[in-house]
Amino acid sequence: MSLPLAELLSHPVSHLPLGVFPSPVESHPILAGKLGLTSLTVKREDLDGPEFGGNKLRALEFLLPASPRGIVSIGGYGPTWC
Repeated sequence: MSLPLAELLSHPVSHLPLGVFPSPVESHPILAGKLGLTSLTVKREDLDGPEFGGNKLRALEFLLPASPRGIVSIGGYGPTWC
């Protein structure tokens, strides 16, 4: 994965690859028809990692290496950040 902005930094940030990017996208023509749309494409961020996925996985790739002892993250039932 290329990180163009990181390449511009004089001291690039640490990065720990946790997921598979870019996130896959899927076309859903039947659902699109039921919703009255001509097309519907869904970005599947739930498939970004083998154990877990979601948009917060990308943030953790940069937060974990910068943390000296790890990270404790708390969230309510159902959010992606928990």
